[in-house]
Amino acid sequence: MMKHNNNFGLLRLILATLVLVSHSSEMIDGNRSRELLMQFGGRMTFGEWAVDGFFIVSGYLVLKSFENSASVFSYLRKRALRIYPGFIFCAVIITAFSPLVGSLVLQWSWKDYVRALISISTLSLPGSTEAYPQLPFHSLNGSAWSITYEFRCYLMVIFLGLASLYRWRLFFALFTAALLVSHEASWPTYVGPLAKLIGYPQLFIRMAGMFCVGSCFYVFRDDIRFNKWFAIAATIGLVGSVFLPFQESVFAIFGGYLIFWFALCFQSETLSRINNENDISYGTYLYAWPISGYLIYFFSIGSPLLLFSIALPLSFMAGFLSWHLIEKHFLKTKLHASQAATT
Repeated sequence: MMKHNNNFGLLRLILATLVLVSHSSEMIDGNRSRELLMQFGGRMTFGEWAVDGFFIVSGYLVLKSFENSASVFSYLRKRALRIYPGFIFCAVIITAFSPLVGSLVLQWSWKDYVRALISISTLSLPGSTEAYPQLPFHSLNGSAWSITYEFRCYLMVIFLGLASLYRWRLFFALFTAALLVSHEASWPTYVGPLAKLIGYPQLFIRMAGMFCVGSCFYVFRDDIRFNKWFAIAATIGLVGSVFLPFQESVFAIFGGYLIFWFALCFQSETLSRINNENDISYGTYLYAWPISGYLIYFFSIGSPLLLFSIALPLSFMAGFLSWHLIEKHFLKTKLHASQAATT
């Protein structure tokens, strides 16, 4: 696979780890009372920070992918090859083993299996709320919801790109700001038939806003100055915003700056090698929840720290297997297709 002279690989692995940090207490307690940021009076969890961070990173890299694609079809093909194979394999594995944790898969009719295939095709997990009867959360994978919103953002890029909105940079920045304001105002709550396309309105507005923030950093990449002093100021601003009611929008700005300063400008040959050629972050993210669920269900783990300590290396192993058995082979196909399109 291609090597990249940046820290995006390490950054994605850190974000996937933060999601597990947050979920380790929530999955045991059924609430956020022991979540680390919440214990300090924060309004967001580490998991929410991490998911927002994932979308900010995607907004930058996916827009770059769109601009470098030979056609809309080429772009869609690359996006599908990146997100679908790992997700489908994970969905099949989780569903196959779900009867062990109370799922009713073995009682499904053929219609249920058809609905399951349709769910997977739309990046949703089938029978995802019928497991772990003794645990607070009954979802087979409480992290997977973000994947379908990620792909919706991929489709949004096509619409905005064909409308040339990215070329009108100021207008695009205002559009992004409008998304952030709409999210903070919890608007809209109802979009009628459009919900079938975008999902839950407030969730879509939130994730699309973060995604567009990342795209703004790409659109204005030649105008934004990255240095350690601005990074320090952004860190102070981010920490100071923890107790603010509109912290998520502040995170989008200051957190976004820190993300791209670290990914693009923090020079370290050692760090840039971590999770670079072999990106296990997607698999780590996908498998961390079900692995944690199994550990709680079968071993009655009540300590978030113990759960995290056991689940993290197992999730890394699952991500490693997902990458080497599934993901990288499809990404090679994507790479070969891109090279053919440019020759």
